[in-house]
Amino acid sequence: MISAKGVAVWLDADLDVLWHRVGHKDTRPLLRTADPYATLKHLYELRVPEYAKADIKVKAEKTFTIDQTAARVLDQLELRPDVLERQE
Repeated sequence: MISAKGVAVWLDADLDVLWHRVGHKDTRPLLRTADPYATLKHLYELRVPEYAKADIKVKAEKTFTIDQTAARVLDQLELRPDVLERQE
C-alpha cells in the first residue's frame, strides 16, 4: 500500500547497529522485557523480510550521523524521477 501511494524507504541497519542505538534506552516499550536483546533479535528477524520489500534500501551504518544517513536517502530518491525532482 505504501508503494502504491508513494515510496517505501528501508533504513537497513544490522542487528548490532540497532542494539547500539536502542539498547540503553528505556523509551522502547517492546524492549521492556527480561531479555531486551533477544526481543530485539526476534523482532528484527520477523520484520526484515517485510522491510526488504521496500522500493529503496539505504544501508544505515553505525558510524553515520543522521545527516549522513539522510543524505544517502536523498541520493537514492534523486535516482527516482517519479518520486523526487532534482534541484539544481
